[in-house]
Amino acid sequence: KSTLTRILLNGQFQVSSSEMYFYIPKEFQANPPAPTDENVFITSFPDDVIYYRAFNWDFDAEESVFENEFMNLAGALVNSGERFYPYVAMTAGYTQPGVGRQRYE
Repeated sequence: KSTLTRILLNGQFQVSSSEMYFYIPKEFQANPPAPTDENVFITSFPDDVIYYRAFNWDFDAEESVFENEFMNLAGALVNSGERFYPYVAMTAGYTQPGVGRQRYE
């Protein structure tokens, strides 16, 4: 399953904070195990419309790949007339973290 990272941006589109989320398998969702660390929370996301781009990224490549992909997505949304909130970016990784080429959305 995926690892989701939510990135909050300030007015200059610089990262102000980020949060990481992990998928809880369906069989545990009704009664998930209680966190043992005070910095870990169980969170549910409401249904929403999500716009995304799939792209590959090599673990040792420049971080600017993410910024470029976010800008490409924002440009596509503006060009199509879609309204969106530009100060939150999210990534979802679908392969083993930290090892070679990764698929992100």
